[in-house]
Amino acid sequence: MPRFPRDDTLAISSVQNLLLDWARRYTPSDDISEEITRDTLLAMAVRPELRDNPDLRLHLFRVLHQVARDHIVAPAARCSSMSGQDDAP
Repeated sequence: MPRFPRDDTLAISSVQNLLLDWARRYTPSDDISEEITRDTLLAMAVRPELRDNPDLRLHLFRVLHQVARDHIVAPAARCSSMSGQDDAP
């Protein structure tokens, strides 16, 4: 796994590449991986307090994990509950 630099001048493309590598571990879909990456970056951008965590690498992963769950688990649960409705009398 690549080391996350502690330098504040880290280019956004480096962060984006790191997040994309992590997102690809959640899904084989490139489109979903890119959505997870984009939404993680947006979450970090709109809430600057998220970036103030002393262990930024760990915090990025936690945010990405939550975003990935929102993209993968929530839609699967909706599909599962909808399929259960089809079986009802």
